[in-house]
Amino acid sequence: MYPCIHLIRAVARTTPQGHVILGSAFLVDNDGIFVTTRHILGDEQAGLRLISPHIADVSSYQHLADSTAKTVPASIMAMDPIRDLALLNVDATFGGVLPPLEGLDSVHVGDLLVVVGCPHAPDGQHFVVCQSAELAAKVDLPSQGVTSKYGVLNTQARVGQSGSLVLCPESSTVAGVLIGDDADMVGARGALTNIEPSELHQFSYCISAEYVTEMLRLARQR
Repeated sequence: MYPCIHLIRAVARTTPQGHVILGSAFLVDNDGIFVTTRHILGDEQAGLRLISPHIADVSSYQHLADSTAKTVPASIMAMDPIRDLALLNVDATFGGVLPPLEGLDSVHVGDLLVVVGCPHAPDGQHFVVCQSAELAAKVDLPSQGVTSKYGVLNTQARVGQSGSLVLCPESSTVAGVLIGDDADMVGARGALTNIEPSELHQFSYCISAEYVTEMLRLARQR
């Protein structure tokens, strides 16, 4: 049901204490380009790495006692701070057909979407989770004079899930990139000003995947 496990990576930064997991990313181009969110990277670009899942089949048991991790260095290829997106590049190529970056236009409110990413676990562990969530609303949100399309998901995101793949299982297309919950939107976009995050309803937001397509196009032109 979820053939996209091979696309998912945890984003980490190397420190003297080991790898610190920042969030999630997923493959959007076979030339080794992954998308994640800008806010998990912060202003420090050094030491970024992508961590592969321990498993090839999402129904397999994930051994959290296994502290080994297959990691590769990653560099920032492009950033869109207005839409809180970033492209990461690794020195590798990948085979297979990727799900199209279709976006939210063809998804209806009430449809089930699947979120696939890597929430944080204790002691730097990571594992991949798949969760279903209804699309509760489609909204246009402004940031710095630019209005973008977002989906409101009827679920609460966990720490580390920012950058997760949001898949439409009916069409096997990418609907969006998970930005996070209400508190993430306050911190990352500044769109919800003068609001106390603890007072917000705990929905999650994803940005429509069409903006990733736009970023890829611009990055290839450089």
